[in-house]
Amino acid sequence: NQVSSNKIQAARYGASLLGGPSNKISGNIITNARDVGLDIGTDNSEIFENTISSCGTGLFKAYGRANNRIYHNNFIDNTASAAIGQKPYPYSPDDPVNTWNLPFPDGGNYYSDFTTPDNFYGYLQDMEGSDRIVDASKIFNTNNADRLPFALPDRWKVSDRIPPGKITNLHTVNITR
Repeated sequence: NQVSSNKIQAARYGASLLGGPSNKISGNIITNARDVGLDIGTDNSEIFENTISSCGTGLFKAYGRANNRIYHNNFIDNTASAAIGQKPYPYSPDDPVNTWNLPFPDGGNYYSDFTTPDNFYGYLQDMEGSDRIVDASKIFNTNNADRLPFALPDRWKVSDRIPPGKITNLHTVNITR
């Protein structure tokens, strides 16, 4: 199943995907959903490049759902960016693992309530200089965290994520056969 390129606004729930594995949810704009912008009750799905704003909870992932890839989404001005568990949204420390980011430098998601600090760059965010990726992980529970949250919306669309002059130890290698 694929849910893409929709504009949903002013509803109790923006969109709910319940059951059926291996779905793709992308390019949707969901605004002003009173309860939940995007309600995920599925496994092995890919949720990317959505903008969810001014909702009660931006994304709610049902307890026990696993192996979802959630990346390159904008969560803007929601009461809660994301919640994991069973309604009414208790966090569960043993919830199965979901992936909330791609490897560095491709990064995770943007959360308007989680944008600083950004004083370091690199895979471990331990080298001096900004890369527009927040230096700390956004942790949802023991098994679910966005390790590379963006400091700006849509930052994954910009190619200059690594600061100029910060790449070192590059050299040319000639390979002959």
